Amino acid sequence: MKETRIEAARASDDSDPSAAQYVVLGSGEQPRCLAHAPHSVDGRRVSLVTQVANSFVDAFTRLLKVVTVDVEDAEETSSADGQGEVFEVPDMTCQHCIRTITEAVGEFGVAPPEFDLETKRVVARFGSAEVREQSFAAIRARGYTVVPLAR
Repeated sequence: MKETRIEAARASDDSDPSAAQYVVLGSGEQPRCLAHAPHSVDGRRVSLVTQVANSFVDAFTRLLKVVTVDVEDAEETSSADGQGEVFEVPDMTCQHCIRTITEAVGEFGVAPPEFDLETKRVVARFGSAEVREQSFAAIRARGYTVVPLAR
């Protein structure tokens, strides 16, 4: 059965080289970003990118409790057309991540979002608050952190 999935991935006309890894995932397996290759440190396998991302997320979460933002100084949380909503995905690192998030929100009819890998910001146009929450849950279910920005 696994061989069949591998052959299907090879036969796919999908131009994304990371797509093949999803076809071979077993039931219940979580996808892994190719940037998260494990390393050996003192004889233990560790993922440095994951540890760094987790440290940033932890620090950011702690700062949320002590940092305040003045509304008049806050950055826009909508796109230039006023319909998109900006949120952050701090552990988004590559095109594979973008594709995974696009597919997650697409399940709820959301058009492909705009991504900025440097700032980790995503602009999406949700049809309703319910679709927004469902989309965020779908992104989290795929292993990513979603940080909604103040509206």
